[in-house]
Amino acid sequence: HHRWTETAAIRACLRLGGAWSKLSATDVSVRPLKGGMSNEMFICNSPGGKAVVVRFFGDQGDLVDKKTEMRVFGELARKNLGPKLLAVIPSSATHSLQSSEIDLLPNVLGLNVEDDDEPIGRVEEFLEGFQTLTVADYKNDAQLSAIAKLLGKWHCTQTESMPKVPRIFQDLANLTRQVRDHKGSEPERWERLLGRAVNVEAAARRVVEELEASYQGAEDLVFCHNDMQYGNVMQEANNGRHCLIDFEYCGYNPAYYEL
Repeated sequence: HHRWTETAAIRACLRLGGAWSKLSATDVSVRPLKGGMSNEMFICNSPGGKAVVVRFFGDQGDLVDKKTEMRVFGELARKNLGPKLLAVIPSSATHSLQSSEIDLLPNVLGLNVEDDDEPIGRVEEFLEGFQTLTVADYKNDAQLSAIAKLLGKWHCTQTESMPKVPRIFQDLANLTRQVRDHKGSEPERWERLLGRAVNVEAAARRVVEELEASYQGAEDLVFCHNDMQYGNVMQEANNGRHCLIDFEYCGYNPAYYEL
């Protein structure tokens, strides 16, 4: 079920301020953007202006804190390590974006993440001229070398939006809780697949203990993307420049976690 429409995306754009605030809904062209696994995305164009991406978040369970993700996204944008953040869409804007009453359009969207208002989406720069990599690109030594250099820049950056603690421990703890509470795939299903009884929670604890035993300390940590599948790497057609997208799982980890 998709609850977000092209009209909602247009209405978000009309709240960007600047030249957008002088447009009407009929001035904006919009089309769905494919490729989001859980998000709903739209590309919006204004006459003579740059295209933007309106992204409405889907359900990503307990692994993603949307407020933290938004703060990280804005910080990386300021460091030129990702697309520019143009606006945060707060949950308080839901009714005005989905209503058919144009008079309900409230104030201009801002860049701040409010403590008492959960973000439900964002408006970001559209990376014109960029294409998503393919499986074949990950078998190309020149591509891998360029991506490694880009990751080197990431690993040298420091962010204020996240604590410098291993994210993998937090994620595994969340996943273990989900298994314990029978969220997602049922343990019984895994037992049928394996043909034997499985104590998933105990197995997960052993993995965490092994990782904690190998963890050397804060000096071993770098800021990682943590989701380096090829669909999250973009390349500009003209000059070959690479850019990473989708920062839901960013955080500090040992550098080898990127592999």
